[in-house]
Amino acid sequence: MRDEHIESFLRELAELNRNLRDHNKIMSALSNELSAITASLTSVASGIASLDAQIQAFQNSPGTLSAADQASLDAIAASSASLATAANAAVVVPTPAIDSTVAKG
Repeated sequence: MRDEHIESFLRELAELNRNLRDHNKIMSALSNELSAITASLTSVASGIASLDAQIQAFQNSPGTLSAADQASLDAIAASSASLATAANAAVVVPTPAIDSTVAKG
């Protein structure tokens, strides 16, 4: 009877170990995906900042723009602001730390 309990316990322990290993694999994949998303958002934010700097430089350049050109420039600036708002609204939640000392496999 005691051997049966020990065997049952060991089977459950092995199952828990498999589950933990699977969990760690999933968390690792999610962490990699999160890193890629964060890098993409950082790139978008950098591109928007560069575009805004170019728009600002163009707006501050000597001379005057035609009404149509000014309207186009204003529309570009509004689009850039809209993209910045959307990028800033993206919430990236850090993944919890993975205990790499348990259930390696």
